[in-house]
Amino acid sequence: MTVDHRLELPALDGSNPLAFLAALGVLVSLAPEPALNLRLSWRRAARVTPTIHAASPLDAETLCGLLAHTPAAAPPLVAQHDVLDITCEEFRGCASDLIIKRLRTDLDVLAAFGADADGDSGRIARTQFCFTSGSGHQKFLENARVLTARADERKFREALFMPWSRTDQKYSMRWDPADDRRYAYLAADPSTLCKDGTVWMANLLAYRALTLFPCVPDSRSASKSHGASGPRDAQTVAWSSEDGRREPFFAWPIWEPPAALDAIRSLLQMADISDSAAAPELRRRGITGVFCSRRLRVGSGANFKLNFAPARALW
Repeated sequence: MTVDHRLELPALDGSNPLAFLAALGVLVSLAPEPALNLRLSWRRAARVTPTIHAASPLDAETLCGLLAHTPAAAPPLVAQHDVLDITCEEFRGCASDLIIKRLRTDLDVLAAFGADADGDSGRIARTQFCFTSGSGHQKFLENARVLTARADERKFREALFMPWSRTDQKYSMRWDPADDRRYAYLAADPSTLCKDGTVWMANLLAYRALTLFPCVPDSRSASKSHGASGPRDAQTVAWSSEDGRREPFFAWPIWEPPAALDAIRSLLQMADISDSAAAPELRRRGITGVFCSRRLRVGSGANFKLNFAPARALW
């Protein structure tokens, strides 16, 4: 009989894309600890709350300590670049080197950054999760490096077990819908308020979860992240733009039975996950709902920002 030790992560709400990704990031981060046999489930009530299931006792202190001290995969490109403006030649060279060295985890991280085909630009098509590409001094890989360096147990506890105060400054990956701070949504000039408040370790865990969302070239996509001369988006797992709108959306499932990392990977790659007509079959598989959030482009020219819109339940 399998022993099931449970630990709820009350700070995370699965209807928020950043929080959903952060919950996945816990499992990805602790994959090097196979004895824990971690699995993840969701309880859908007033909030959508994740629970970690483990084969051995696990409390908040132990979990946060493991997260703070377990080394994370980082292919060389992370140290060599600040943004995902990477040539296809460099990308392929890095991939070949990782294959030769059999560094599968690092290779999974690389595959989450983009795909090595983007027509005549000579640069990779980037993941659709790339919301920070230099505009407004926000840089995807630099943010990842800084967040990794600032990981500590107290910060993980704040991200997973305490209400989010969003007092950490800078280094947001912009996956929290609360990052969209436009005048229309505020009672005061946003320039007079606390800028770019975020939850550092939620962003770090979410970044680590990207290994579950690999990219492939997509010749059909004409979506541009930086105007006509910029690189295209790569087709990214769990993203779609099939409703005809310019900006794509991210759709993710919520499930009730505890699922291990490989099972979660399969759930995320289901082609019909955003099709409400498939809901009866998905329910039979243990999925209790699907949320989606559209990517928003705010501003124009070189001074734009990308954000997630508030999520909505597809069913």
